[in-house]
Amino acid sequence: MNDRDIVILFGAGASYGAGHVLPQATPLGADLYDALAVQYPREWGSASHLGKMWGTQFRADFERTMGEEVLPWVSSLTLLEWHRRVAEFFARYRLEDGGLDMLLAAALSAADERSPGARHGGFAELRLPA
Repeated sequence: MNDRDIVILFGAGASYGAGHVLPQATPLGADLYDALAVQYPREWGSASHLGKMWGTQFRADFERTMGEEVLPWVSSLTLLEWHRRVAEFFARYRLEDGGLDMLLAAALSAADERSPGARHGGFAELRLPA
């Protein structure tokens, strides 16, 4: 990579901190677990298997708990069913029409012909599973 190359990494469009997200900012960490528990009490609520086994840990560190405590011990099919609800949950979030979120503002700035190195830039997207 030479000194004129630009690397830009984008997250999900309606992700936390993007700005102009409807119906509200997406929850993270403890807030994510609690929101999932309210929306899907059978799968994620305090009386569910997930809630009974790992609810407290999810509130402390959702990603670590999923990766280190849940994934090694739960069958793939069960995980897919739980993550189907996570996908449904995040599918309801969207960027406000006409809103200039932070990711779009960065992309427009980088694409501006007056921006140093704009002709040498490129855009890519990497989506990681929830």
